[in-house]
Amino acid sequence: MSGFQLARVLAALFTLIFALSPQSATAQQLSNEMQLSLPADREQMNANTVSIITGNSQSLHLRLVEDMASILDDGLSLRVIPMVGKGAVQNVFDLLHLRNVDMGITQADVLSYLQHNSDNGSSIDGKLLYITKLFNEELHLVASPDVTDISQLEGKRINVGRIGSGTQLTASLLFAALGMKIITAHLEQSEALAAIRKGELNASLIIAGKPSPIFDLVRAEDGLKLVNIPYVPKLEDSYLPTILTHDDYPLLIGKDEVVDSIAVPAVLTVFNWAPTNDRYRRVTKLVNAFFDNVSRFSESHRHEKWKELNLIAPLKGWRRFPPAQQWIDKHLAGLNSTRRSRTAEQATGKKSELVEFMSNKADAGANLSQEVQDRLFREFLEWQRQNPATGNPATRRTPTSEPADAGGPKGNTEPAPSRLW
Repeated sequence: MSGFQLARVLAALFTLIFALSPQSATAQQLSNEMQLSLPADREQMNANTVSIITGNSQSLHLRLVEDMASILDDGLSLRVIPMVGKGAVQNVFDLLHLRNVDMGITQADVLSYLQHNSDNGSSIDGKLLYITKLFNEELHLVASPDVTDISQLEGKRINVGRIGSGTQLTASLLFAALGMKIITAHLEQSEALAAIRKGELNASLIIAGKPSPIFDLVRAEDGLKLVNIPYVPKLEDSYLPTILTHDDYPLLIGKDEVVDSIAVPAVLTVFNWAPTNDRYRRVTKLVNAFFDNVSRFSESHRHEKWKELNLIAPLKGWRRFPPAQQWIDKHLAGLNSTRRSRTAEQATGKKSELVEFMSNKADAGANLSQEVQDRLFREFLEWQRQNPATGNPATRRTPTSEPADAGGPKGNTEPAPSRLW
């Protein structure tokens, strides 16, 4: 036997041995299982698929929708497909006009923005509904160290993010409420921070759930600082007061410092489909699965922002998707019980912290200064924002009731607007 023939025989022998080995059997088994798990046909694959348009690849929105897909998508009875979008305003237009977009994430202030800044603002009424408030996103105003007050940015060049982004729309409403005019720039936030350091830009606004990873490598020594944003009356309809602290950004904010800011809710939205439309059925299926599994989203390995999810929170100016309201009405007693229990635990912790703080002040023999009183009040507002079930019962709304000026009665009593797909 020649050397060539011997090599062929040995190769054939090794192939046979490998084919009979346990590793090969495992690979074949996995291959068979994969084939068995695939849907039988294309119709089955499409029957229960729901797409959700969200933020860019680095956004918290996308991270949370990926969590939804991880928990809810079983590959057969429900498919959840996250879609990378271009921002809060563009997401709304995509939801209204693109063929394959079923749901989307935007900001609660988008309706007010479109009504005042878009030729199509009035036509959006009745077409866009909300499913639930997801979490709050904080507004960060980053500037050079010489900026001590937001009023100093009058007429200055400020980055407001990409056109169509949530930051751009919030910036528009913020500076209008403050009666300020600025020169806008539309840079990526990493570019904007570099431009501030170089003196090419005066400030940058960033909408992001705190703590935002964009500040992980940013230090006060780098020539950047976070500036206070006042909570003026014109902002009360769309925003909540909040604070940024040392715990949020230890490299930018000192231990005894507090930065005032505002927050805007992120909202899960849907087109106002007619109940006879198959898209209505699919979105309803996702809503029920999402709400049924809501406790799984607050598990310890999930993002902290899921803990702000409040299914029963009304949103001023918005109407809720009817199947979402129906689920809430059916499960209201359980939701209230869970929220009361969680609030009691949080209140107990806050009370012990306040008692310790006040005891320290008493031991020092000092009265609370106006500055300390203001700081305590801001911290109280922040805690109250995170725990809306607390507060004065006489002034608190019933959790399931829509605000009187919410744009119509609870649910959807009007015919669904037409859409080609």
